[in-house]
Amino acid sequence: MKKVSFKLFYTLIAFITIANAGCKKDIGNDVKSSSQEMAINNWLQIQIANDNSERSQKVSAFQKALEFSDLISVDLFSGSKLISVPLKQNSGFTADNNLIRATAIFILIDKDSISYGGILRTDNVVSSRIQLQNSIRDILHLKNKIEKGTYTFLNIYNEISFEWKFSEYQSSYSTQKSKPKSQGRLSSDCIDWYWVTIYADGSSSETYLYTTCNGGCEQTRWINGYLYRATCKSRGGGSEGSPSTSENLQTKGRLCGNYLFQEVGNSYTGTLNNLTWIFRSPQGVPYAATFSETCLSISSYDLNIRSASIIFNDAFNSATRQVTNELNQGTLDPIRIQLRLKTLIQEKLAIAKPGSTWSHAGACAGWIPTNTLSDRDYCPL
Repeated sequence: MKKVSFKLFYTLIAFITIANAGCKKDIGNDVKSSSQEMAINNWLQIQIANDNSERSQKVSAFQKALEFSDLISVDLFSGSKLISVPLKQNSGFTADNNLIRATAIFILIDKDSISYGGILRTDNVVSSRIQLQNSIRDILHLKNKIEKGTYTFLNIYNEISFEWKFSEYQSSYSTQKSKPKSQGRLSSDCIDWYWVTIYADGSSSETYLYTTCNGGCEQTRWINGYLYRATCKSRGGGSEGSPSTSENLQTKGRLCGNYLFQEVGNSYTGTLNNLTWIFRSPQGVPYAATFSETCLSISSYDLNIRSASIIFNDAFNSATRQVTNELNQGTLDPIRIQLRLKTLIQEKLAIAKPGSTWSHAGACAGWIPTNTLSDRDYCPL
């Protein structure tokens, strides 16, 4: 009988073990992807149930076009996830040429609730899908440096909602905006819809799209190769992004905190870490403006520490309300929100208590208390 080499035997066992380990699936990731797929499908079924038959058919087609086997997700902010799902070729939702990439994107909150769903089309073809997803996350985090390209967001009915363009020299944000119709052959009850573009330098331009009257649409327009269809009877006018079925986004809105200060000279001084404002755009897309480390100094004349905290809270809350109004009016490019918010807070703080400052230059020097803001520093929802 031929002897078997024990060395060869153990080598084979080791090889088989390693091969099996390499083929073993990550059960945890599978379960996570499965729960995210279920959340997306549940959300889409709600959209189908709440729409008329024509729009419901579009949502059903969109749902069938999702390639869930290649779902990926990344952390966004405040416990939410940004999910990317490829769209099947020839599904009617992908682009017509190889120069444009299309993928479905969703924002997941509270583990099982979808806050936003739609389609991203971009001419940024050099990136992997993970890199593209990171670019979307940078946009939602209002980062200044975004990979160059055009990022067009459509809703789940394949209708354009808004668009970002980033180049080496200029950035712009475009979306639809309504204006009451006050003249012409149509009554004043009608609404004109425009495609408004806001540029980084504050200038803007607009192109007429269509008119809605009493739930009916007068006409549509082609802009940049996209048809703007207004399904007025079911939406009351305009091709807005899909509405959220959940308002439970962990929103950091109004400040109500009481902060630790050190009295330095004639001021109460303290470092603020992780000051964040999370908000929704008119299309239902959440963005986050975050100031990682700042130094706050409030003139202490005729004030106690609690009063100093209230003065900063009021300046912050007033600034966020003004930014919200500017966003809703279509006069502010979302990519400029962080800079605009910083400027307004500084202005309102100086008016409320002359001599007070809030600097984004970093932490205060010396033995100054550090306040790392958390949910308890924000007013209850």
